[in-house]
Amino acid sequence: MTQQFLFLLMKNATPKNRSSVINIGSIAGLENVGVNHDGAGYFAAKSGQHHLSKVLAGDLVQQHINVNTIAPGPFETGILGRRGIDYNPDMFCEEMNPSGRFGEAEDIGAAVILLSSTAGSFIVGETLVVDGGFTVSSHHSNKWITTGKYDE
Repeated sequence: MTQQFLFLLMKNATPKNRSSVINIGSIAGLENVGVNHDGAGYFAAKSGQHHLSKVLAGDLVQQHINVNTIAPGPFETGILGRRGIDYNPDMFCEEMNPSGRFGEAEDIGAAVILLSSTAGSFIVGETLVVDGGFTVSSHHSNKWITTGKYDE
């Protein structure tokens, strides 16, 4: 998709007014987070997306285009329900995530604003983790999943 919009990204980009490409990855592309989404394909795809963003960042930075990735962590989305996985949100928030909550749309929005504004104009080729401290905690397990094939 970046290739399709490259002309528009380059059109008004300057050293002080850079264009931005922001890809959405996942913390699942960075490390094992306790849920395998029915196989390694999801993890591999997200890892590949993170790496592709770094490669694009290196290729486009001299054209005044910043490429970065946001890697969301625990957000209550339909992915758990679509996979048939029941989970205990209270246990997750109380025991698994140091921030004590799931992420919200505003958390991702704030990251997008940072990376697309002049405040983030010197951030290039990075994967910004937005997970409330989940990946830096030592609580990686699937004990918050209550039914399905992920039972312990």
